[in-house]
Order: sequence, then structure tokens, then C-alpha cells
Amino acid sequence: MRLEMRALIQRIAGRTSGWIAGMALSAITPMAAAQQPSVNVAHNGEVAVSMTIDAPASNIRRILDDIEGELAALSTDVLTVEVLKTGACQEIARSTRGLLRPFRLRSLRCPTAHGWHESLIESGDFSAYSTDWSLIETEAGTEVVYRVRTELYIFPKPLVTRSVIQSAKEQVVKLARKVARK
Repeated sequence: MRLEMRALIQRIAGRTSGWIAGMALSAITPMAAAQQPSVNVAHNGEVAVSMTIDAPASNIRRILDDIEGELAALSTDVLTVEVLKTGACQEIARSTRGLLRPFRLRSLRCPTAHGWHESLIESGDFSAYSTDWSLIETEAGTEVVYRVRTELYIFPKPLVTRSVIQSAKEQVVKLARKVARK
């Protein structure tokens, strides 16, 4: 009788843990289960992260337009963002997480036909910095391509590239989740 009871308890425990695992898997958002961003690193170190998001470009554009708010919140590396001058292009002062102290830079962000381009104006930390957000509407949704090229004076390129890949992927995934909630 004790062996039968022990076997029954183990079977129930196995089913319960399977049920819990099933519930946990079903809690994953459809976006996360369906697609992860793809990453490509060019010979010059530029990182391109792309993902098709099931949302109109206008919804995504609203988030990317809010550079001091929603866009800054997509990255855990961004500490502060301040728009210094507006117009067709924006001059931006930004500080990001650094190893011993925050890194600072000033950049120029301008609209393009499909999104935005940002390029370095000056920095004591960055020797190169540029980003491009590109939004192309397709039948499957909006293809988002985020390109980042970052070089720091004092850090080896492979270390910086690894960090940029992680950060860029995080931003695109957070963007997809944020749009899915709206």
C-alpha cells in the first residue's frame, strides 16, 4: 500500500510540475515565442538588430519620437537624455552607464525617409557613435532595423561590440513588448 501511495504521489507531482511548466510557457508573450531579433555585425563593427513587429509603424514611431521618455526607457544603459535644440533635427546630450563613471556625448538626431539617424557631435569618451532606426511596413507588420556603431577611446572593440549587441537586442525586444501593450 505504501509503495502504491508513493507512486501515486510521484505521478501527481510529475503532472503538477508539468502543468506548472505549461502555464509558465503559456505566459510567454506571442511576440517572444514567435520571434527573436536577428543580429548582424558588419566588418566596421556596426551592429544591426532587426525584427518584424506586429504593429503599424505609426505606433512604433510614437515611442521612438519620445527621445527623453519612452525611447530612453528602452535601454538600461541610458542614464540621462536632454534635448538641447529642436527643429527638424535635435541636438541631444546623453549620459550612459560606464565602467567607472558615466560616459557622455552630444549628438545630432535627424529624421530620415524611414526613421531617424543620429551621429556624434562631440565626446571625450566616444571616438565614434551613430544610430539608425528604420521602420518599413510589411504584410507581417513593421520591420524594425536598429543599427548602432559605437567606439570608445579606452575599451577594446570586441568588448564594446558585445555590449552593443546586448543593449540593441534589449531595446528592440522592449520596443516590441511596449507596442504590444498599447
